[in-house]
Amino acid sequence: MILDSLGELRMLRGDLDEASEYLRRAVELANEQSNKWYSCQALRNFARCQIAMNANAEALVAARKALELAERIADRQAICESQLLLAESSLQSGDLDHCEASLRPVVEHTSDSESDLGLAGEAQRLQGLLAIARADPIAAVQHFGRSASIFDLLGDRYRSARAHYELGRAYALDSAGAGC
Repeated sequence: MILDSLGELRMLRGDLDEASEYLRRAVELANEQSNKWYSCQALRNFARCQIAMNANAEALVAARKALELAERIADRQAICESQLLLAESSLQSGDLDHCEASLRPVVEHTSDSESDLGLAGEAQRLQGLLAIARADPIAAVQHFGRSASIFDLLGDRYRSARAHYELGRAYALDSAGAGC
């Protein structure tokens, strides 16, 4: 588990190449030890790192593997997180339809429960990014606004700030399109 934690720390510090190596080793070690839960966690972190590095092909592969493993161990939270990662990596790869298809089950199966709020906020953020990719800044504003509200409620400063940044970007796109 230490390699996964080190990889996460390196990602937070922006050392993505080093983070990627730690996380790749964490996945290998978890697979050797047949620890499915830890392997799934490490795969999701590896996918996040690959997304941050714009390594779309590797991110898609890792997210798919994480989803398959999460489904095998029947971990609902891990399934939803993996679907969100698959959606984001599909979006970065330009596959908007696959992004939407990956988001749909998360949006449909999350509730207002405290345990699902983080998933709902992340799904809203990704729906906003998808709306921007589809040149719909008005829908993007709605999604980013919901995401920001959720993360503000949760007290998650990083994800709240990211949602507010994207909200501002969507407002700017909307204003530019309206000729303001």
